[in-house]
Amino acid sequence: VSVRQGEAVKQVVPQPDYVEVVTEKATYHAKVLVAADGSRSFVRRALKWDDESRVARLLEVLTPENARTQPEFRDGVAIFDFTRMTDRLQGYYWDFPSYVHGESFMNRGVFDSRAQPARPKAPLKDDLRDLMAVRSRNLEDYELKGHPIRWFDKNGRFAMPRVILVGDAAGADPLMGEGIAFALGYGKVGAAAIADAFMRQDFSFATYRQRVLDDSLFKQLNVRVWLARLAYGITSRRFVRLGWKKARIVIRFTRWRDPDFVPTEMPRPRSSMEAQSSSS
Repeated sequence: VSVRQGEAVKQVVPQPDYVEVVTEKATYHAKVLVAADGSRSFVRRALKWDDESRVARLLEVLTPENARTQPEFRDGVAIFDFTRMTDRLQGYYWDFPSYVHGESFMNRGVFDSRAQPARPKAPLKDDLRDLMAVRSRNLEDYELKGHPIRWFDKNGRFAMPRVILVGDAAGADPLMGEGIAFALGYGKVGAAAIADAFMRQDFSFATYRQRVLDDSLFKQLNVRVWLARLAYGITSRRFVRLGWKKARIVIRFTRWRDPDFVPTEMPRPRSSMEAQSSSS
């Protein structure tokens, strides 16, 4: 397999028997085009993809830290702060330890799902500045990066003849902004759809959307869409506090309570025997 890198795509033109992809260096004729080019997908824009998918907003910075003294590194802790949920931010602030080229950094940022698009937008930069100031960090001292996150819509369009969307180009999690785990899931479903297309010599991908929706991982993703719309629609501080208290109780009876749980299938309620065993 020949892998070509460093070639920006300039044009995508569907033809009856192939898709023509024009880059800075060459023109390719592909039997199938897999659009794995992120939330800003050039393929979606070039083909004037006709769906109404939503886009979340994200800002982040990396702050150099001493891994020996920073408690998040020492204790292996990530912080997700939802206190701005009732003040226009339809998401959270995060702090988590990371290494970049062997150097220790705290990754800090804000995520705004826009799950309730009719509500006013939160001032993300101001929110990030304020929340970093609480942690004795000045936003202006660091390089600020912004990213859109296209979120999953079960009613969206996932394919057209000879073209399929995967990863963030198809849609990520609007509840937490998670994309990597679901990108791997798209890979599995997409590979199976492509293999089937070549076997049957049918490149319409008419069943691709249903393949995605039938996969256990994407059933969970659809639940997260529902939860995002529910949770980020709450504006009362009292209801937010009550919701967190109830969530702690509910989670005790699901597999989400297990730190070793890998969410490739829907969490199921535990039996009363399991609950008694874990609490003893």
